[in-house]
Amino acid sequence: MESVSSGGDTVANDAGNEKSGKVSVGAARRGWPVALVGALVTLAMLALYLRTLAPTVLYYERPLLLDSAMLQVQAIVLGIPGGTGSPSWVMLTHLFTYLPFGDPAYRVNLASAVYAGGAVALVYASAYAVGRSVAAAVAGALAFGFGTTLWSQAVIAEVYSLNALFIMSSVTALILWSRARRDGYLLLACSLMGLSLTNHITSGLVVAGAFVLVGLTERRKLLEWRLGLKGGCCSLRGFCPTSTCPSEPRWTRC
Repeated sequence: MESVSSGGDTVANDAGNEKSGKVSVGAARRGWPVALVGALVTLAMLALYLRTLAPTVLYYERPLLLDSAMLQVQAIVLGIPGGTGSPSWVMLTHLFTYLPFGDPAYRVNLASAVYAGGAVALVYASAYAVGRSVAAAVAGALAFGFGTTLWSQAVIAEVYSLNALFIMSSVTALILWSRARRDGYLLLACSLMGLSLTNHITSGLVVAGAFVLVGLTERRKLLEWRLGLKGGCCSLRGFCPTSTCPSEPRWTRC
């Protein structure tokens, strides 16, 4: 009887594993069209930003182009572009200055377009994760991408398109946590929120929203001190770019 029972359990386990494998394969096949549509939307918006991108050095004009020329210089020389320094923007954008095409000012402008394209992609992914509707996700991503606020910042040297990318990264991680309830997503969101603050202080509003989301979704998580300690450490790790700021602005390497 034991051998029969054991054999039956083995058959049942094999059948369960086979069914699980089929479900995984089926889910992957259904996910490809969703990802493909998201990629097409992102590439379309990125092409638009590149088509309308500022071609070279930007002029100084209040209030629309107050910081752009200064930011182009500071990204090239790894300087401090303001009171908070925006070190994450400076370091990431500096990498674009090594591209083998265009002048340095164009490459800095190009970084803004890439950041904005990434933000559009995350809006699409977040919208689909919430509503499971490709049409709604496409509409949301296009509305966000075509919006004059993002579009105007995606074609010049500014910190706001990276700010949008960081904020959407944090929001996406929070949405994934609310769906899967895995602490890893919550800790990832903490790291991203900390990193966001090294670019622009307004991204701190996401922290308040995160507390509200966690409180409404699973309130007991707010009382888990070990998880809170890990989250605090992850947020501090996100602040690491701040430690790279030099004590004085650099202008001599222009």
